[in-house]
Amino acid sequence: GEALSPHREIDRKLKVFARIVSEMCGTAVIVSFKKDSLYYTGISHFFSQPEFQDFSFTVSVSGIFDTCEEVMPGLHKEYSDKMPRISIGSENPFGTMCSVVGKKLDNDVLIAILGPLRMRYSRALTLLNYTNDVF
Repeated sequence: GEALSPHREIDRKLKVFARIVSEMCGTAVIVSFKKDSLYYTGISHFFSQPEFQDFSFTVSVSGIFDTCEEVMPGLHKEYSDKMPRISIGSENPFGTMCSVVGKKLDNDVLIAILGPLRMRYSRALTLLNYTNDVF
């Protein structure tokens, strides 16, 4: 087949990376390309967590994925220094019922790992720091 442009190849690699992170962390991962293009994966991993077995809780948390496009521009501003950040509770723009570990990459790309409040933050941070060597 035809070779992908360098930009499209990086996008493809970021999507593969997001799927791997989702598998390894048992979380959802959102990749925001230049504020106006989103990719998300791992929603089934996110909702398979014990916290989300309660139906009413799951319904209220599921709104996260309906508001992604509104939340991501604010995260782009907040994560401007390319350092990984953890947002929990009232600091989390996606809501108080989950947490997010995110990092801004080059080319205005933002990766956000969404999981339960008890997610393994050290694993998520390690995987996001790995992006320094890859992207």
